[in-house]
Amino acid sequence: MQEGLLHPLPPLEDGDIFITPCVHTFGWRHGHAGIVVDGKSEQILEATSPGTRSSIRSAEHWRSYPAFFILRLRDADSVTRRAIGRYAAEHLAEVPYSLTFGLLSREPDAPLRRCHCINLVWYAYRQFGYELDPDGGFLVTIEDLLQCPLLEVVYHAHLPPDC
Repeated sequence: MQEGLLHPLPPLEDGDIFITPCVHTFGWRHGHAGIVVDGKSEQILEATSPGTRSSIRSAEHWRSYPAFFILRLRDADSVTRRAIGRYAAEHLAEVPYSLTFGLLSREPDAPLRRCHCINLVWYAYRQFGYELDPDGGFLVTIEDLLQCPLLEVVYHAHLPPDC
C-alpha cells in the first residue's frame, strides 16, 4: 500500500476478530490476530512480539496493514459477543508472549499463562464453548479462523498477492 493510503475501519462490535496474513517472522508468513474488546472506542487486545505481554491497543494501526479481515461470530447475539470481548479484556491482558505456545499442546480449560496472538482469540472464544479451530490441528492459524463455520467475514480490506 502506498504511504498515506489507509483502509477505513467499519463500525466495530465487541468480540470481532481482526486477522491479517501480512505479518512475517524469519521469512515465515504467519499473520496476526486480535480481538475487539470495546467496539465503540475501537480497542483491541493483541499479543505482538516476544518479550512483551498482551495488551489493549487502538485498532487504528490495523488500517495500515496491506490487507486484513474482520470476522464475527455467526448467529450469536451482541450480548454473547460483548461477554467474550469483556472476558478477553479482563482475563487475557498482560499474558506473556510465547512464539511456540500451542505447537505441542493446548490447554483450553487451564488459565492462559503464555500465548501468541491467535491463542488470545481462540482461548477467549473457547471459554464460551466456541471451538474456532475446525480441523483440530496442532496449531490454530489465521486460515483456521477464515475456514471456521462459526465465523463470518464482515469486512475485508484489499488482499494483495505479495503482502
